[in-house]
Amino acid sequence: MQPVDASLVMMLDGSKQFIIPRFQRSYTWKVGVKASRVKRFWEDILESYYSNTRHFTGSIVFTNTNLGTVLLPCHYIVDGQQRLMTTSLMLCAFHKVLSDDPSFKDICISIRKLLSNEIDSAYGEKLKIVPSEKDYPVYNRIVNGKPRPEDKDHVVSKAFNYFVKEIKTLYDDEDFGSEGVRSLYNSILEKIHVCAILIDDGEDPGSIFESLNGKGEVLERIDLVRNYILMNLLNNPEPNDYQKKFYDQYWSEFESSFDKPAEAEAFLRSYLMINGSRVTSSNLYDVVKELIDNLVDQSRVDGQICQETLFKKMSDFMETVERYLGYYQIILGKAEFKSAQYSRIIKRSFENLKQIGASTFRPYILKAFETHHSGVISDEEFVQIVRTVDSYFMRRSMYIGLVNNKVDGLFINLCKNSEVSFMSLFETLSSQKDPKTFWPTDNQLLNDVFRSKPMYCDSGNDTLTWVLHRIDEKENGKPLQLTSDDTIEHVFPRTPANTEWEKCPDFDYMYTHRDYIGNLTLSDHNGNHARRPYSEKRTLYIQIENHPITRRLAEKYEEWNKNTIEIRTNEMARSIVSIWPRDDIINNPIPKW
Repeated sequence: MQPVDASLVMMLDGSKQFIIPRFQRSYTWKVGVKASRVKRFWEDILESYYSNTRHFTGSIVFTNTNLGTVLLPCHYIVDGQQRLMTTSLMLCAFHKVLSDDPSFKDICISIRKLLSNEIDSAYGEKLKIVPSEKDYPVYNRIVNGKPRPEDKDHVVSKAFNYFVKEIKTLYDDEDFGSEGVRSLYNSILEKIHVCAILIDDGEDPGSIFESLNGKGEVLERIDLVRNYILMNLLNNPEPNDYQKKFYDQYWSEFESSFDKPAEAEAFLRSYLMINGSRVTSSNLYDVVKELIDNLVDQSRVDGQICQETLFKKMSDFMETVERYLGYYQIILGKAEFKSAQYSRIIKRSFENLKQIGASTFRPYILKAFETHHSGVISDEEFVQIVRTVDSYFMRRSMYIGLVNNKVDGLFINLCKNSEVSFMSLFETLSSQKDPKTFWPTDNQLLNDVFRSKPMYCDSGNDTLTWVLHRIDEKENGKPLQLTSDDTIEHVFPRTPANTEWEKCPDFDYMYTHRDYIGNLTLSDHNGNHARRPYSEKRTLYIQIENHPITRRLAEKYEEWNKNTIEIRTNEMARSIVSIWPRDDIINNPIPKW
């Protein structure tokens, strides 16, 4: 390596080009967040200016590409793209603020030369910095002075606009003014330094990048996964740029399927566990690395990697991943099950599981999807598998909660079995005796939950609200939309002091059981009911409530007392166990919706 102390801005001086490799992540320095790196970068520049001292910002590691020329050398940025991109965006901001002031014509001309070359490189591009595919369109428009309104929320645009605002503030300040801005610009040219490191041609930039960034502190794990996959593919000029071909055909679309890196990581973990191995966030990268290394070894001919063979094997791998991603999208509610007859019930089961935060089941269900796709199990059997998983987790969430390593292990062991069938799943779950993995029966739910403990609690009632919503739909006979206006209504109020409720003969019982499911319902007019006596609530329930569960309550019960709460507790319990059946799920007909 050849380390050189260099001005950060002057890294861009002269004819040259810096390309962000595809194995690098996109620009990530955000504005408007705590400990913003963009803000800190700017504050360091101002501190250097006011103190008239040099400021060292870190290192820029780069290597030559195969397509550089004497007239226009091209480099891959291995480390430091965030600083280099931020510097370029700051220069764009200086140009925008100063371009209308004739006295800054010389600086604007120099900035243009720092941002663009006069001739195209061998890559067909004049930009000094060629960012990732995701950042390129926005960055290119900013450099060329043609940003679009729809770009404003992009992380690159936010950094650029931050610098525009800060520089404009200084330019308009009477004490700082135009001369101060000129002096600041010259200070940046001279005082902001980096350690520029050129990697020898014999070094592998991908390996250097991994050693610098592959520890997990800086990059998202999905970034490390992408990096390792792409590092193994050559990026020679077309038609043999297998790295670009793989990225364009497979990886770009894969990443765009997720809103956040953590979502892509969650999917990959689920996919990699379908054969019963435990894949955690901490070992995900190592598991993928071993998988790719095996593909590389299978692609060797006389000790050398055949890139065409490796590309084909990686393509086959990604096509399988894409098929499972299609299944995963159904689990997330982003795609429909292919059978229109069962699509709604499948969707609603996955909605239940999502609502309570269950995810342990996903590898097993992915395996079930593939078994169904292969024609081994029918639509009806697949639906029964999903309903069984839905019932298992919903009943456990009401009985004991979800978070449990033994449940994780149970479903990992299910994935190890070659057979995926409704009966094998049902028998495994229904035979569990350990309280940490058992599937609550009807009697256990009724006696240990509904009759014995409050369902409503101060720490959160999302699951309870969802359960009441499902009962509401059952009363209605067809789907209903749960809205933000829908809240849990206590028939006997939570705070009955100084109300007519204190005169009730069963006051002590009702007060003790006010958070039990028999006393709870749904309301979209909760504020109207408050602590009114039941006679008034009953009238309002019938007149203004849109929830069938609440209107039916008012129509059925003329009074509210101990006996009423006990009867309704049993009624609610029967509804719940029929929505999420257990022992009779085999003979329980699949709902129409």
